[in-house]
Amino acid sequence: MNGGTHFGLVIGVCLSTCFAGVSQAEPESGLSAIQSFIQWEGQDEAPEIYGAVGFFADPTPPQWLVLTPVEGEEDVFRECIVKDGVVTAERMFRKLPGQDLPSIPIRLEDVKYDSGDAFLAAEEAAGSRKIKFESAHFQLRCREKGQEPVWMVSLLSGYHISIGVVYVSAKSGDVIREKWQGEPSGKMYSSTIELSKPVSGN
Repeated sequence: MNGGTHFGLVIGVCLSTCFAGVSQAEPESGLSAIQSFIQWEGQDEAPEIYGAVGFFADPTPPQWLVLTPVEGEEDVFRECIVKDGVVTAERMFRKLPGQDLPSIPIRLEDVKYDSGDAFLAAEEAAGSRKIKFESAHFQLRCREKGQEPVWMVSLLSGYHISIGVVYVSAKSGDVIREKWQGEPSGKMYSSTIELSKPVSGN
């Protein structure tokens, strides 16, 4: 294919509000996975969500990781794996010194554009440069400025090598920033996203 989103990162991103009746016949979008998580929690009020990530999307990842804070525990987070509308695993962990994790709750009503929209925007950006990719990693989190939720789409080659990163506003759908291998890049956000190996899930 002439575009596949490959987005390497782990621990921390997420979103959405009202997506009842999501079909589980196909892999979930970021929004529907977050809604599945909220329904699974079964609380009267939606829990705070700091972010969501999905790995090896083409154009949808096989599962999503949803990051939430642990109430009453400073720098302790919970990460849940959502697959096919079900939370299949979860873990709690403490933030390491210097580790850059999302810290701003996502206003779900501000998330107007789903992971599929972000994928298409990244695919168009890559196509305009005649850059091909095989898959992508997604991350959703709030950037500090204006607490705007942003999709970070990391595009990867068939050898899992990063080709470029496209930042798409989940609120407006606009491409905020692009960074491509071999091209000079502008200033990164003051709070950059930390990439690491995907965690395995069921």
